[in-house]
Amino acid sequence: MPSVGAAQQYMYYDELVWPMNNKLAIDPCNISSLRALLERHNFTFKKSLGQNFLTCPQTADKIITALQPDAQTHVIECGSGAGALSARLMNATPHVTAIDIDKRVFLLLEDVAPGAKIIHCDMLKVDFTALISQSNRTVAVANLPYYITSEAILKLLSAPFERIVIMIQKEVVARLVAQPGDEALTAFSILVQLQADVKHLFNVGRHCFTPQPNVDSAVVMLTPYAIQPQLELLQLVKNGYANRRKTLVNNLQSYGREKVVAALAGCNINACARAETLTIDDWRQLEAALL
Repeated sequence: MPSVGAAQQYMYYDELVWPMNNKLAIDPCNISSLRALLERHNFTFKKSLGQNFLTCPQTADKIITALQPDAQTHVIECGSGAGALSARLMNATPHVTAIDIDKRVFLLLEDVAPGAKIIHCDMLKVDFTALISQSNRTVAVANLPYYITSEAILKLLSAPFERIVIMIQKEVVARLVAQPGDEALTAFSILVQLQADVKHLFNVGRHCFTPQPNVDSAVVMLTPYAIQPQLELLQLVKNGYANRRKTLVNNLQSYGREKVVAALAGCNINACARAETLTIDDWRQLEAALL
């Protein structure tokens, strides 16, 4: 299971555009079409749900390119909004499942992506493993509001998707790809990197949404590893980061102080080291020595 290295982190899709097979009857990325669609259904945005609808067709097309859907692909979309991605996905595959916590958006989807399977639910409560097709390759795509980003990403990684493409706040990407020595490195960074290869694909300016958010976004692709880490390793990481000011020896005392000191020595890790100095390989070695 390779670790995420700096050379692996960036894959830009600036020159790639998903080839549309036919023109969309209603394109929610067209601001005039979107406004007419919203007016038709008396739709108003709910700030509490973090609703910012994508209105940049180039961005939508590049996300579809990253997903690489074909007619046999099952795509699970979390946070469908007005259907900027849903409409394009239905143009590539009939196997689209749209999940949104706001039931009102499904009136929009019925206009722009007829035929998509619709689920009204909080994505954090969805059993994704049960939804994943046994006969088709299954991928996930999501536009995540800030307030559920970390929890939602870990939730998606708990299911056996072939790949996950997500649009999140740009500052969160710095955490996802952070390496030892980076201020942005957190327990969340390590938990994600232990479970998937992480690639920052491209940035998305705030002007690409309506209403316009106060921050810029970015698109990231997660490719889960075939062999997933044991829950004990994930808990070890959480414990190691329990207090960033403390050394690993102090944060991991519940495992036995002498045992932790011996394990660190066996892994050639300084006894005064803090969690943010450890690499992915260090955590795996520490797991083997300590658990």
